[in-house]
Amino acid sequence: MILQGNRFTLNKFIAILISSIFLFTAGYLFSETPKQPKEIKKEAQEVIKKAKQERSSYFYVSSGKRDPFRSPLLEAKNKTAAPETENGKVLESLRKFNIGTLKLIGIVSTKTENIAMVTAPDGKSYVLKKNTKVGPNGTVKEVNKDKVIIEEKYKVEEKNYLGEATSKTVSNEIVLSLGKKEGGNT
Repeated sequence: MILQGNRFTLNKFIAILISSIFLFTAGYLFSETPKQPKEIKKEAQEVIKKAKQERSSYFYVSSGKRDPFRSPLLEAKNKTAAPETENGKVLESLRKFNIGTLKLIGIVSTKTENIAMVTAPDGKSYVLKKNTKVGPNGTVKEVNKDKVIIEEKYKVEEKNYLGEATSKTVSNEIVLSLGKKEGGNT
């Protein structure tokens, strides 16, 4: 035989032959591109076609939506005049003034509570105690020795990503402080 004179034995020759056939067929099998299923249901084809059309024809319309980069609190603060009515009722006394227009002029301490006095844009003075309603949306949260803390609550209407209207309540604390007099002993 031809292989007897070489250093290869018959067993090694057969092993090399079988492994090369295996590698050749494996390379051939894995080099083919995967085949598509022979039959795709018509419903699936229509869904795929519709999805491709919707993807190419989508555009964003921002009209009627709030600006996500603007704070709802700033928009509410920028309103210069307080509303004259709330739920059909005319606002009276301190309820008709925006909180930013009030000026704290003094605080009186009693044994049980602190009472603050403010002046409004109409020139009149008003007394503030805890839970007094101030402005269209505010309530006095507490009266300290040198400041009054008022909590304003706003109802903010917005649309979620599905376009459904939702509302949430946002609160904001406003502090009215007594001004320190300059110079002299007080």
